[in-house]
Amino acid sequence: FGRAYFFDKFHWIMRHNPNFGRGTYGHLSPYCAEFAFVAHRDLKALERGRFLDNPHFDKYKRAVETIPENQNVEAAGSAYFNRYPKLFFNQFRKSLDEHFLSHWKDKTHLPYLIG
Repeated sequence: FGRAYFFDKFHWIMRHNPNFGRGTYGHLSPYCAEFAFVAHRDLKALERGRFLDNPHFDKYKRAVETIPENQNVEAAGSAYFNRYPKLFFNQFRKSLDEHFLSHWKDKTHLPYLIG
């Protein structure tokens, strides 16, 4: 997940403002609406199963294939582990929406978006 989604978003946030130059870490408010769109779009693709096509998840997929078939969730078989991607993405979505997207979709941030 880190290489497939999180790292490039984190590095984007940590960069300098291209208009102000070096030493302007954190002065990216005018770009946050675009960033919010990209973060939402990319997470939505992963939530819809695109993570299965991503080579960064190959190790996870191979590991899940070794788990014995068992539809009893309490027995920690395949059904138990197959539900984790959805649980993980739901939890990450909740955090992203609450701590980032909700703020940049709020009209009170319009002055910061204009720059």
